[in-house]
Amino acid sequence: MGPKEMKIWGTATIWTKWQVVIPKYVRDSINLNSGDEVIFLVHGQKFLWLIKNDDLELLMDYTRSIWIKMI
Repeated sequence: MGPKEMKIWGTATIWTKWQVVIPKYVRDSINLNSGDEVIFLVHGQKFLWLIKNDDLELLMDYTRSIWIKMI
């Protein structure tokens, strides 16, 4: 996925028990199902990604490709 493919897909509310509901169209788009484990990637005070554990290698490949282009 290149930078032009990144999108803002909506918002969610943090509830009193610190729970967040991921919108259905987002869950469907990235094939999230009940019971799936996800990784939250954070940089400083900024949230960057929510990704399924199974897709971590894809993210690593993407970041490697960006670094290679920058060098």
